[in-house]
Amino acid sequence: MGVFEYDVAISFAGEQRPQARQIADCLRSRGYNPFFDEYEQAALWGKNLQERLADVYQRKAQYCLMLVSQDYVSKVWTSHERRSAQARAVKEKAEYILPVRFDDAEIPGLPDTIGYLDFHAFGVERICELLIEKLEVLKGRVHTSIARVSASELIGRWQYAETRDAAQNAGMVHLLAGSRFVVEDSAGIEIMRGVWEFNPAAQQLTLYDPDPYAVTHQIGFRAELRPTGEPFHQFSGTVRWPPGRAPWNWQLTRSE
Repeated sequence: MGVFEYDVAISFAGEQRPQARQIADCLRSRGYNPFFDEYEQAALWGKNLQERLADVYQRKAQYCLMLVSQDYVSKVWTSHERRSAQARAVKEKAEYILPVRFDDAEIPGLPDTIGYLDFHAFGVERICELLIEKLEVLKGRVHTSIARVSASELIGRWQYAETRDAAQNAGMVHLLAGSRFVVEDSAGIEIMRGVWEFNPAAQQLTLYDPDPYAVTHQIGFRAELRPTGEPFHQFSGTVRWPPGRAPWNWQLTRSE
């Protein structure tokens, strides 16, 4: 199973924007990365939106949260998002679309037998909690087949490669004893310092700016990485920096 740029892509009509925003904010405050258009304004500026949204809803997210309503059925853009999500669901033959109903609107191509949540019965907080539960269960299934890594084994030099759209960069990350890290660019110039920690249960490596203001206001550097392939040699995930921009896709490879 690959590493996705987004944990959840939220598809909604403008009439449900307030609820979509609340769900996205809830997920973000808990350390997850939802695709919500208000978070992507700089990244979407000047792009072919039809192509970008098709890419997101077909390839970039672990799940699609679909806020189903009569307004959703009647809009052109939501129909485009829905068809992209359904194409992914058909191709993988696995649960991908997670519908939340606001009324009894019928969605073309969405079987009546698919389990859904009633927004009015569950509300924002409970829907957020259930999404997180689903993501954590999936994460647990993924990592049961990956050998466990201890924090002490990660200390050393790691090459990083980052991509975001057409932009690419590379350099070196030094994971130091005492839970500190240093990032150097390809010329060996230091560009970042911070704290790293490793959660052995979740098998997640996190690098972040420890400044309390940056953490509180979610404007600091933050990398969330998990083992891919041979876990002692490679981690992949996303880096959120700078604020208001789409995340970078990161890959760390151990430097011999």
